[in-house]
Amino acid sequence: MSRGRLLVVSYNWPPIADVGSMRVVKLTKYLRRMGWEIHVLTVRNPDVWRQLGPMETQDGIEVTRTLDPLRLDWFAAAYRKLITSAPGGKAPGTAALGGRGVMVPEFQVGWLATARGAAVRLARRWGATHILATGPPFTALIAAAIAAERTGLPFLADLRDSWTLDPSTRYPAPALAMFDHALERFVLDKAGKVVVVTHAIRRQYVNHYPEYENKFITIPNGFDPEDFPRAQVANDGPFTITYTGSFYPRTPPTTLLLAAQHLAARGVDLRVEFYGRPDPGVAAQVARLKLDDVVWFHGFRPLREAVEAATRSNLLYLLMHTHYPQAMSDKLFMYLATGLPILYEGPDGEAVSFLLRWNANVRFVQPGNVDQMEAEILDAMRYDYPTLARRDILYWDAYGRMTQAKRLDTMLGALSRHES
Repeated sequence: MSRGRLLVVSYNWPPIADVGSMRVVKLTKYLRRMGWEIHVLTVRNPDVWRQLGPMETQDGIEVTRTLDPLRLDWFAAAYRKLITSAPGGKAPGTAALGGRGVMVPEFQVGWLATARGAAVRLARRWGATHILATGPPFTALIAAAIAAERTGLPFLADLRDSWTLDPSTRYPAPALAMFDHALERFVLDKAGKVVVVTHAIRRQYVNHYPEYENKFITIPNGFDPEDFPRAQVANDGPFTITYTGSFYPRTPPTTLLLAAQHLAARGVDLRVEFYGRPDPGVAAQVARLKLDDVVWFHGFRPLREAVEAATRSNLLYLLMHTHYPQAMSDKLFMYLATGLPILYEGPDGEAVSFLLRWNANVRFVQPGNVDQMEAEILDAMRYDYPTLARRDILYWDAYGRMTQAKRLDTMLGALSRHES
């Protein structure tokens, strides 16, 4: 028996294979197993910054793709290339033109021209009973809010990051800030519930929008147990440190690489493996430090392959953006699910307390402290860690994607009763 017909509006969907797609793909996978019929509205011509590649897809999910006729990202990408090629790496006072807040709500806003009408038509013709939208890009949330307003359907908004309250947002003019806040308030007003991914983001939004306090619900990122190999395989090679995923902007793994250089000079048998989108800056740094025999780049790989590589590692490197302490990335949850030791370099925030709660073998390094990084790696190599990690069943139950999908299912059911 069908639980309902869920129209999902998301800019991120395969073949977009970045972390933005991961959450919506995994949650819709389990919602479908629970009996929801799902139709996804997404973009046909994604922006130049998206990672395209192999990504899990689900049978039985209908997908409609519409064009972004403006493609403002081309302008932004060209300008960023221009300013970064200028002497010194940027043109003083103008680099912010490529950042968030310059275009409201973002450079993908051109998709709204087709997405808003398509969302309304799909909701009516397909017979949707609910609407769910996820962002960023927040254009998807605006399109879904318009569709909810015109159809009267219950609407659930999923914010994977803060919108106007994101610490990296810089508005060149007060009018842009006012307009962006008005768009955000429009979405919050039309949504029956607003899902955020960390408690810190929820507190931030409740403080800013106290009138919507009862709407904000935290459903964090998580991991999919089906991505893990059934049997763990021990690493019988050199001591291996693994990092999966892309690097945050302006947050390269310099501390780890310098520590690896020092250790290699001392004859320490060490390997560092990177799985994820190729980063030319990191590759150039590895070449300058003469670490080609120590650091291995595997490029972008399917998620299950990256997870399998992580489970073979001796130490998992978790590098977080120093200016974004509220971040709780997908890889944090996947790393914890392995049960392996974690090497954390990042700010003190919600991620730190979460790591301490669920993993006794976390090593913390202050951002940029090479000596501390080197010492922690050496100590990890001396420590008698289990050959095969022991996974925490309570953690797997709490943060598996099925558990999160069940919470969404409950919320969507509650919205149905409220609307009726």
